[in-house]
Amino acid sequence: IPGPRAITLDSGVQILIKDFSKEEDEFIKKALSTVPKRVQESIAGINAGCKELGFGQPAHCHWNRTICIRPICLTSYGTICEYLWHEAGHAYTMKLRTFTREWAAVAGSVYGASWRPDNNLFPHAGILESHGTRDAMEDIACWVKAVYSCFNDQHHRFGGYMREDPRYIAKLNLLWQYGFISKEQHDKVTIFISR
Repeated sequence: IPGPRAITLDSGVQILIKDFSKEEDEFIKKALSTVPKRVQESIAGINAGCKELGFGQPAHCHWNRTICIRPICLTSYGTICEYLWHEAGHAYTMKLRTFTREWAAVAGSVYGASWRPDNNLFPHAGILESHGTRDAMEDIACWVKAVYSCFNDQHHRFGGYMREDPRYIAKLNLLWQYGFISKEQHDKVTIFISR
């Protein structure tokens, strides 16, 4: 496994990566091809594991927007995508700085450890999965991952029942307005919600 080096994405964006195999390099390039250029540019680097990953924590985005992914999570393209897209959502949110306040205003009083029902109850109250109940940062990252997954014909959680709660469309619109997702991604998810 080579040391630190830059990979160039199809968009022309270069990202410094460390401790990945050539096969994993290709997974990363493919996974990030789904991500808008603004989000790609927000990622300072990607490392295979780091000392700061807590016990059982599969991936993390540091305050400097460097993403760390535990090597055990690099077993398949789908797994890499899931963690990379989530952490890319964190990196771009950190770059925007004030976006979480606007998101939290749309979300309402839904965050916090006391409100964490079973993941089988989600989507619920504008949140797509239980991890998103932690805080606005996690909610945003869960949404980003879900939209990218939907766009790649992977499992998605979007459906017509979401029309009853305006927070779903409002959050989707914020992601598009701030450049987390493309117009094409926005429109595809809107179709799923409007069915």
